[in-house]
Amino acid sequence: MARRARTWLAAVLLWTPCSCGDPPNGPGNGGLLLAQGRYSVTLIGFDLSADPRIQVCSPVGVPPNGKNMQTTVDLRQESAELVARSTAGAGDLVIRLGAAGTTSGSPIPVQGSATGTALWSDARFPAVDLLVRFDSPGVVSGDLTRAASFVTGYITGTIVFSTSSGAASTCPMVLWTLQPVR
Repeated sequence: MARRARTWLAAVLLWTPCSCGDPPNGPGNGGLLLAQGRYSVTLIGFDLSADPRIQVCSPVGVPPNGKNMQTTVDLRQESAELVARSTAGAGDLVIRLGAAGTTSGSPIPVQGSATGTALWSDARFPAVDLLVRFDSPGVVSGDLTRAASFVTGYITGTIVFSTSSGAASTCPMVLWTLQPVR
């Protein structure tokens, strides 16, 4: 009985709509119904990979604390795109998103661009001396899972992870995620 109650509660929580803000319903976003508001962005560079599709960073082991950025953005509908901009004090990162074709299923493919710099700003985690800079506009691709308001994918371009001491590594590809801050 308790197991059935937990299963039912989990199902209700998964299907309960988020009250994180108003969904952007503008034309041209291909049905990317993400609530506007505060989101967390994760950017991860790879030093090693057994997967030949993953492009690794150079040099390996730099910065010494790794290549895992946590930053915060505000997501808004702007014209025909969803645009995530760094929150105050978190750099000038801009991620623009649109649907990558039409689909009625889940996940929904997304595409866009990333420019600017991101500073560590996610208060849920201890601060790290790390900056991520897009030296060329990053090409964003990924998948939106609407039920969870979660996007995951890759950004390709010239992406530099660095510290205040000058330790830097350039990555041709990073893993990225976008999810609401609750």
